[in-house]
Amino acid sequence: HLYDPMSKQRHARKQPWYKNFPVRIKNQLYIGGIFPVSGSKFTAPELGPVAIMAVNDINNNPDILPKHRLVLDIQDGQCEADVVMKKFIDFIKNKDPSRFRSTIGILGPACSNTIEPI
Repeated sequence: HLYDPMSKQRHARKQPWYKNFPVRIKNQLYIGGIFPVSGSKFTAPELGPVAIMAVNDINNNPDILPKHRLVLDIQDGQCEADVVMKKFIDFIKNKDPSRFRSTIGILGPACSNTIEPI
């Protein structure tokens, strides 16, 4: 039974409370991507479309993460340590706290020397 403090009455519970709030919008899970899209040292612009295809395959398969939707945020790291560090900090210091809590990972960077400072 549920207790209503306003009326000071007990009411029979018709169904569990969580069934009163159906999820109409899937929970979004964010993935950052720091890829060398441009730059002078090394570029791999194909990494962006490949990551997008993978995210789309997961989002379009009802058997994988059925109550969630992956959102990919791709940033250009340019294979430069300072640029990669700034992009990484931008992912971590997001102004939206719910987005930060929903960020499940960061892909990349593709250049080994750019990951060392992180």
